[in-house]
Amino acid sequence: MTETALKEAKKFLKKNHLTSATAKDLRRILQSEGYTIIEYDPAYNDPDVTTLIRTYHLQSYIAHSKGFTYADANTRLVFLHGGLSDEEAQIVLAHEQGHISCDHLKSAQVLGKDVLCEREANDFAGYITSPPFSYRLSGFLRRNRTKLVIFGAALVVVVIALSIILSAINESKYYKNYYIAPTGNKYHTKDCGLIANSDTRRLTTAEYEAGAYEPCARCISDE
Repeated sequence: MTETALKEAKKFLKKNHLTSATAKDLRRILQSEGYTIIEYDPAYNDPDVTTLIRTYHLQSYIAHSKGFTYADANTRLVFLHGGLSDEEAQIVLAHEQGHISCDHLKSAQVLGKDVLCEREANDFAGYITSPPFSYRLSGFLRRNRTKLVIFGAALVVVVIALSIILSAINESKYYKNYYIAPTGNKYHTKDCGLIANSDTRRLTTAEYEAGAYEPCARCISDE
């Protein structure tokens, strides 16, 4: 891809707040730039279109092109074959926008003969109709920055709340912070010397309510 085409394609998408350019987008933008889009047929056209073609001596372009741009000091016209599909129109209009954005109209009233200009217009069209994933992603992040920040903050709150709830649910399984050893029927505080060398586990609420264990007289004095 040529440097000029890449630079202008990125500028075009950013200026028009687009991730990629559709045929509808391109029609709107060309018209906003002062261009009239003229749809034509190689065999038959309305009298007004026929007059334009004859006035600017465009018969050969009409016969052999799917689309082209004509511009002089007073006139800005983009001709588009009327029988194109939406996808074909997108490509042709993107190509003509490429000529316009890359400032090729300085060198000719009707574009389509200069090899370098055609290459730049093709490169431009390819980029704005199908940008690389990295550009689409960065564009999405730019346009949705505020929403993403809000979503991220909300997600953090939800995660914290779930963590608190799960911790509370887990904690409710146990009776306070007491421990029992593999043998014996007493429950103790964690630092009780009587279970210092034992493989202890926490006393569950179910075990406490079943009355299977009694408080240790050494480490628990108020139960």
